[in-house]
Amino acid sequence: MQEILEEKQQLRKRFKQKMQRILPEEKVYCDTRLMENVLGLGIFKLTQTVFLFASTANEPNTHVLIQHCFINGKHVALPRCSPNSNEMDFYYIHSFADLSPGRFGILEPLPGCQKASPGQKGIMLVPGVAFDKTGMRLGQGKGFYDRYLQGYRGISIGMCFESCLVERLPRNVFDRPVHMLVTERAVYDFRPKNK
Repeated sequence: MQEILEEKQQLRKRFKQKMQRILPEEKVYCDTRLMENVLGLGIFKLTQTVFLFASTANEPNTHVLIQHCFINGKHVALPRCSPNSNEMDFYYIHSFADLSPGRFGILEPLPGCQKASPGQKGIMLVPGVAFDKTGMRLGQGKGFYDRYLQGYRGISIGMCFESCLVERLPRNVFDRPVHMLVTERAVYDFRPKNK
């Protein structure tokens, strides 16, 4: 178990450095293509509820996607981390005015926003430092999304740049895969195929 934790920490460092080295114009290009791929998903077009995240500078930019959801009348929920534990819940927002910097300096829903149920049908766009070709993700290391995904009943869709996609990531019993992954180059669907 300790070996896996150490390997994950080394991979986090490597992929974070890789994201920091992306040129601004390359990041804009990758963000645009990735968002086009998300917006082109049939499942995205059909869903009314989208669980999203407010991106940081080193993640695919979700702000345009959040705005698109507002304009198109979708219900948007973003996570708020508990101040005392590694738990999070999602809360509905109606505009960017419903957000303020939270526990890690990331925009989170304000107190007073309505809590979303993990059993809510819809899709969840999931951040990750890296993903692999089986849908496993490498997060920041606190387990927030792994815990939430245990009870989530919708379709989870990872988002990353192709440069942060690897063949296989180290994993442990607590890690939760996503159902799909979207990059600037492709859409990967890991759901079982009907035979």
